[in-house]
Amino acid sequence: MIDFKGLNESQKNAVFSNSSALLVLAGAGTGKTRVITYRIARLIKDGCAARHILAVTFTNKAAREMRERLAQMLGEELANDLVVSTFHSFCARLLRKEGYRIGLGKRFSILDAAEQLAQITRVMKAHGFDPQTIKPRQILSQISWWKNQGIRARHAAQIELKAGDQHQRWVERAARDLYPHYQAHLKSLKTIDFDDMLLYAVQLLNDEQTMLAQVRGGLKHILIDEYQDTNPIQSALVDLLNGPTQHLCVVGDDDQAIYGFRGSAIENILDFDQRHHNAEVIRLEDNYRCSGHILDLANHVIAQNVHRRGKRLRAASEKGQPVSLVRAQRGDDEGELVAQMIQHALFHRQTVPGEIAVLYRSNPQSRLFEEALRARDIPYRVIGGQEFFQRQHVKNVLAMMRLLIVPDDELAFRRIVNLPARGRGPKLVEEWWTLTRHLKMSPFHLVSDAEVVDWIPARRLDDMLEWTRRYIDAAAAVEIRPESSAEVLADLVYGTAYQMILENESNLATRHEIEDHIEEVLNGFSRWCERYAYGKAHPKSRMAKMTDTDLHPIQSYLDRVTVEEEEAQKEHEEREKRKKEREENKVTLMSIHASKGLEFKHVYVVGCEEGLLPHRRSIDDGERAIEEERRLAYVAMTRAMTQLTISHSKMRRRRGEWVPRTPSRFLDNVMELDCTQDALAESAEPEAELAQDFFSRFLKPDNNTTHEIGDE
Repeated sequence: MIDFKGLNESQKNAVFSNSSALLVLAGAGTGKTRVITYRIARLIKDGCAARHILAVTFTNKAAREMRERLAQMLGEELANDLVVSTFHSFCARLLRKEGYRIGLGKRFSILDAAEQLAQITRVMKAHGFDPQTIKPRQILSQISWWKNQGIRARHAAQIELKAGDQHQRWVERAARDLYPHYQAHLKSLKTIDFDDMLLYAVQLLNDEQTMLAQVRGGLKHILIDEYQDTNPIQSALVDLLNGPTQHLCVVGDDDQAIYGFRGSAIENILDFDQRHHNAEVIRLEDNYRCSGHILDLANHVIAQNVHRRGKRLRAASEKGQPVSLVRAQRGDDEGELVAQMIQHALFHRQTVPGEIAVLYRSNPQSRLFEEALRARDIPYRVIGGQEFFQRQHVKNVLAMMRLLIVPDDELAFRRIVNLPARGRGPKLVEEWWTLTRHLKMSPFHLVSDAEVVDWIPARRLDDMLEWTRRYIDAAAAVEIRPESSAEVLADLVYGTAYQMILENESNLATRHEIEDHIEEVLNGFSRWCERYAYGKAHPKSRMAKMTDTDLHPIQSYLDRVTVEEEEAQKEHEEREKRKKEREENKVTLMSIHASKGLEFKHVYVVGCEEGLLPHRRSIDDGERAIEEERRLAYVAMTRAMTQLTISHSKMRRRRGEWVPRTPSRFLDNVMELDCTQDALAESAEPEAELAQDFFSRFLKPDNNTTHEIGDE
């Protein structure tokens, strides 16, 4: 039995609404995930088959948690029939099965971020653009923006350049010229990038009306989470799936729309009931996270935005402590003041480090706080870091896997052809691949063809024949017996490259690290093959759906790694669980963007000054950009459960000189509110105490700090 008694009145209205179009405006901490899961459970309880329900989230973690909650409520068997997916996962599966209709083969590759950067750099050089003058990442970012807006390469010539500084116009002009060439290059490689998945899925559904009708026929209810973060191409996909017989429910919070720089369009949620004329709008305003004073300040700040739907969060708890406002004399002092307050909280309020977060607008701001926390031996972690599947040796193994099922994958081939270094230089490889394209042969079979091997230096011939023979045999083995893929891959990885790499590595620690990375991939793929085999034997099981048994196990695994990386890392995360549990009891330093969806008992929002929050770029970009920055401040404030501290500085260093700073406009008039207090102004710790902490660093080993630094 499903117990709906724990829902408040607004949540019940959202769960039991039968409107064909429903917008649930769910403020921070108001239980939106609870509403979505209970709504799905209610639909199934009322007789809707689970397979006719599609729930779309933005992260694989959110999708996994939603599925687990529903499994607890409904039972594993019913939950298995649900389609709970991210936008990209849904589109990838659709394109694997139906993409041939628009010219995509079933075995196209999906580029990760690093591969996209490498390919746009290659295209830039081929068309006379200097990657030192204009950064490839900027070109890629601009093309990604256009794709998220639904602008295809064939329309690039009609793109109007935005007004702005000269360098930005250069970037846009270069990106506009390169966009068609980049897409043609990807097509020649039989690959697509991450943004293409949605672009091609929308094209497919638009072009193939019969197939669109079939997809719609399998859907009765569509639920979209975090709707405020959708971009135009995602909105177009939702509109295509939502036909005249479907029920659409979107859940989101316009006050937490903070990803405009990625292409998300707040208009999707602001104009929802104008585009869906019979739409019902339900507001969730009872907040179960923050104390009353924190919400009073957050409500005051966000109310200054003009472009919002309007709501006011109510605290389910007491008023609590007033919000503390801290003013430092200099930027260097801000780190000391915040660290001093954290130290006081740890020693006098029985707080633990894991309940504390320091949030900032830009990642470089973390340095001052790292230094100040380290000086006091306060354990901390900086969120970010290189993902497991982005590591060099892991990507090498994934490239080998791709070549087993797509032997003419140029990117994968170029990645591993000279692994380890064995004299196959760029000139030889280029000639090799030129012949491959000209003769339309696999690069491996090319070397075995007696009529075309004259281009191979005699001293390399035997080595290359042996190497290509191994790949040809391995590819044949996994084609005939897919269930043997894990064993074949392990033999190939060590036999063609890594046995030699490990033997030649003189540093023991490095050798062990490489070995650990390789074994982690091989072990993970072996487990995947076991699950795949189970799914084949039990086609109605959750395992069959998770491993996508319609595909080859290698293709299935690679799709999961690329499109749903968190799922692929689940086993790796289990192994790291104990380490992470130790890390949890550390003060967390992270950007505000990275903090969305999280909560901490004590939060310090630092650097609240003009030029930092709001960021200087937003100040130049006008009022709509300022409103997004204000939403960012609102998100930061509503991460705090019991105590919120906001800090800024009167002066900061800029190119070696002290320059005056102005408090953020978001703090205007907040001292007049009952919810705030001037906690600590223009002071820092006594020098003697700082000196004592300084020398303590040399007396104690620094073994309690985790660095996980990454970009926003």
